[in-house]
Amino acid sequence: MKSDLLKRMYSKFKISNEEYRILEKQFGNLCYFAAQQLYRKNKKNNQTDEIEDIAQELRLALLDTGVYCKRQIYIERCLEVAHKYCDKDYFLKKIVDKLQELWDNRKVKGIKKRFGQHQENLLDFIIKRCVPEEERPDPNAKLVVDIKFIKYCKQIVWNRQRNLGKRITRELPLRNGICSLSSFDYLGGEIDL
Repeated sequence: MKSDLLKRMYSKFKISNEEYRILEKQFGNLCYFAAQQLYRKNKKNNQTDEIEDIAQELRLALLDTGVYCKRQIYIERCLEVAHKYCDKDYFLKKIVDKLQELWDNRKVKGIKKRFGQHQENLLDFIIKRCVPEEERPDPNAKLVVDIKFIKYCKQIVWNRQRNLGKRITRELPLRNGICSLSSFDYLGGEIDL
C-alpha cells in the first residue's frame, strides 16, 4: 500500500534532473559518509552490501524527501487558495475547513481520521472546480532548498541509515549460514562443471 502511495506521489510531484543535481551536490557527501559509517559498524556482520549500494539507498531517501516536501507545499497552497475562493459557498467552505483540520492534525498520534489520498483527490477536485486556472498551485513547482528543508533532509538520511542498520542486524542469522566460494574451496568442497 505504501509503495502505491509513493508511485502516485512520484508521478504527480516529479523531481527534475536539475533538482536532483542540487540534492546530490548538497547532500551527496552526507549520504556517502552515512554509508561509510553503517558499513564500518556492520563489517563483522557478513554484510553483503557495499558502501556504494548503501549510499545509493540513501540518495533514494533524498528523492523521497523532495517528493514529500513538494506534496506538502502543494497541499498547503491548495488549502490556502481554496479558503480564498470557497468562502461564498457554505457547503464547500465546510469541506475545505474539514480538510484543513485533517491536514493540521496529520501529525497528532491517536487520531483515526488522516489526510490521505481520498482527501487529496477531493482537494484537487475543489481546486479544479472553484479556482481560476492562473491561481491554481502547480504540483511541479520548483523544490525550494531552504534551512527547514535541509534539516528535514538530514534527518531523513540518518533515519534511513538507522533503518538499514536494523535490517542488516535482523538479517544476520540468515547471512551466518552463507559461505563464499573461497570458503567452500577451503572446506574441501568441489564443484563439477
